[in-house]
Amino acid sequence: MELQQSRNFKPRKLTLPGIGSLPSSIPLIYPNNAKYDMAKNELSLDKSKPRSSLKVLPEAIKLLESIQKPVAVVSICGPCRTGKSYILSRMLGSADAFALGYTMDAKTFGIWIGTSVLEFDEFTMLLLDTEGIDSVDAEALTDANILVLSVLLSSCFIYNSMGVPKKGDLNSMMQFEMIARSIIEKPGEDGSTLSKHFPDFIWLLRDVMLQLPAAEDGKQLSPTDYIIQRVLKRGQGRNYESNTDKVAGAIITSFPSIKCVMISSPGDKDVVQNIASRQQDLSPIFNKEVEAFVHHLCDHAKPKCGYAIGSLVTGPLLARMVAEYVNIVNKPGAIPCISDVWSATIESEYVRNMNQLLKEYDDEMGEMISKRGMPMEGDKEEEDKKNPTTLLGIHRKICQQKT
Repeated sequence: MELQQSRNFKPRKLTLPGIGSLPSSIPLIYPNNAKYDMAKNELSLDKSKPRSSLKVLPEAIKLLESIQKPVAVVSICGPCRTGKSYILSRMLGSADAFALGYTMDAKTFGIWIGTSVLEFDEFTMLLLDTEGIDSVDAEALTDANILVLSVLLSSCFIYNSMGVPKKGDLNSMMQFEMIARSIIEKPGEDGSTLSKHFPDFIWLLRDVMLQLPAAEDGKQLSPTDYIIQRVLKRGQGRNYESNTDKVAGAIITSFPSIKCVMISSPGDKDVVQNIASRQQDLSPIFNKEVEAFVHHLCDHAKPKCGYAIGSLVTGPLLARMVAEYVNIVNKPGAIPCISDVWSATIESEYVRNMNQLLKEYDDEMGEMISKRGMPMEGDKEEEDKKNPTTLLGIHRKICQQKT
């Protein structure tokens, strides 16, 4: 299945030294009571242990570190069994790049990253698939934390749900109200300025069969107008009266832009349950709508911005942010602070880069000295670092002082 391009980009498979062919997706962040087998690409839960925190897969971090360009990060979140994984797979020109589930049990646990990316001229697009927010194996806290992490790491956030929502359906989306309360931009501030740092919000409505209602002038509402004017209408003030208004207010005030897209059903029950192997039987209307949505995402893709004005998040910076944010959400009562995480990210990446440069310096200088026969004592560990006696030790000391 090929993705028809409407913008200059190409798919690229990521690789890791020492590891053979990578699975099409691997966990980036997953539950503490889970084990991941890279060879089998299987994540198993130990249900005898409580699910109380999240952890990061080191190989996934290395994968992020290998991407030197700025990154656009598209994540998808929403209830279980609503076709989230399939939509991301279609972005990569596949039907099952992300594992698809065919039963009521969740297939994705935590947050998974695609090992193929879309390379644009100026940036690289990454895709993140998330566990259903109503998974029977999830806990309310880790449910909320996965949603928080998805929002904080993304430049485009897709909320995927079934059918056309009504105002009352917001009662099942209280995690968004929690986001507005549990993330701050700077110490001592509330969440009123989050929209400067949050991703664009797309509400993707699946298996839509009904026509949207008409506006007061008799014209049919667009999906985006319907969501903003009918579903999120009452949440624009600061004094909220109900849970639905709290959720609506959190979405309207926290995200810089809101768009809604509708996609019809892919086919009958058998097609839906075996969608990866029944591509030839998909509804033509469904295929057309999915392709249009993929084109929209690619046409409007943009790299994730850093906290500092004019800064962009690269793969290595995103890797540091993942580690920082996971560490924070694992601490009971801790509130992610965007400015603090950015500072810690920059410092951590600086240290990593300098350590790498020093290693390269040591290797190159050692090779040069050995070739020229200059004096160089063997044990670097035992050498007095304050008063080095070898040429390499002197150079290392000077380099460390300068950096």
